[in-house]
Amino acid sequence: MGLSQISMKACPFCGSVNVDPQFAAWQEVSDGTMEHCPGCMDCGATAETFEGWNNRSDSGVSVMVTYRDDLLPCLTPTA
Repeated sequence: MGLSQISMKACPFCGSVNVDPQFAAWQEVSDGTMEHCPGCMDCGATAETFEGWNNRSDSGVSVMVTYRDDLLPCLTPTA
């Protein structure tokens, strides 16, 4: 297990910068894999993908957050 950092925008609902790129998790029934998706630690808002959370039209405040390299199904940021 390794740790990396990624830039995430603040929550679009409450404005909190207390965001976690692996906030929500659920198990895919078809193949048993775990999905980890971004969310707000304050209000509980989530998105299905990292891109869905971060690629909004508002400029928003961004923060660097740490995530586990081995839990990346939803975290596929493009360079």
